[in-house]
Amino acid sequence: MDIEVSPAVSYAAQGILSYARKGLTGPGGRLPSERALSTELLVSRTTLRAALRELENTGVISGRPQSGWYVTDDRTVADNSTELESFTEIAGKRGFTPSSRVLGFIERPATLAESERLHVPPATPVLELRRVRLLDDVPTCVDTAVLPAKIGRALQDEAFEHASLYERLQTVCGVDIARTSCVLRAHGASQETAEYLNLDPGEALLELDSTGYTKDGVPILISVVNYRGDAYRFAAELSRIGSFIQARD
Repeated sequence: MDIEVSPAVSYAAQGILSYARKGLTGPGGRLPSERALSTELLVSRTTLRAALRELENTGVISGRPQSGWYVTDDRTVADNSTELESFTEIAGKRGFTPSSRVLGFIERPATLAESERLHVPPATPVLELRRVRLLDDVPTCVDTAVLPAKIGRALQDEAFEHASLYERLQTVCGVDIARTSCVLRAHGASQETAEYLNLDPGEALLELDSTGYTKDGVPILISVVNYRGDAYRFAAELSRIGSFIQARD
């Protein structure tokens, strides 16, 4: 795990991980109290709390008010919605080995909906890359990516069993995805998707449908990722703008 914080916080985080990863506390289990952890690790409560927050941001643990800190499911992908990261980057930060099973990488005409999202004429050639994404060889999601063929043709010989699409777009095509707009929705797994993810048809999936843009605002990537319902954790910090206005009679 790569935590870009002070050495003391990093040390404390590694100590907490020993409970989460080495069998002392399994997935779903409760960590010792903050007092007990700070005593065990010989760190201050302030340092310990900073380490706990870092681990919560990566999805290793989650806090419950008045209850304590709990270890999340061992193969949960955590998205704290504050920065743009690829599946490969998220997995690496959590200490997993990401890989993929490529279902297909084809060139075809864009659908009308895809043309509108990518701001290209109807039937423009696009590339579609479909993969089952795995964490430590366990199927986690089905990922379908669509991008204009004129941008992505240089990628057709890439080995996407282990390569990151974001990284290859940057290093091979010279294209950086600077931001995405995303829509989340829950739905039941189709027969095909259920087979890929070792589920029963109709079991819960969380779909992350996003459009990726360059820094100039040009849409270049459509990504539709269907996660197992028990494999994705989304967290966001929301702020209220303005205040309620009390109506007067």
